[in-house]
Amino acid sequence: MITVNGFCPDPAPTGSACKTVVTRAQFEKLTEALQPGMSLSLRLNVANAYARNLRMSAAAEQHGLDKTPAFAEEMRYARIQLLSQDLNRVLQAEANNITDTDLEDYYQRTSPLSSRLPWRGSLSLAQSTSQQHARTIKMPARRIPAPV
Repeated sequence: MITVNGFCPDPAPTGSACKTVVTRAQFEKLTEALQPGMSLSLRLNVANAYARNLRMSAAAEQHGLDKTPAFAEEMRYARIQLLSQDLNRVLQAEANNITDTDLEDYYQRTSPLSSRLPWRGSLSLAQSTSQQHARTIKMPARRIPAPV
């Protein structure tokens, strides 16, 4: 849990101590969105930065910085960056789940030479997996013409 004493984004009710509390569940949701499996030391850095940024962003809003054209442009660009990062994460996860059969099928479908050239031998490609062991994928090798 993160508690930011002396800070309330909205005016505090009269007579109550002002503080902002971020629950463990809220913080874990944030860190998993930022980087799944984030290390403990990095989580501590994020917690400290988050508390500081809460205060700074509230002060920026009080100055009206969230209403400027520059801020709107910054938000537009930040959205593009975040969507790009999320897509990269999804594509990487999908690529890690490609089977040997998927790879061979793709090669056969997309290789422009796969049906026109005679094959000789085979080519073995070792692909490292997340379990730190290698698997071999057998793929036909193309014949390379002799130099003229």
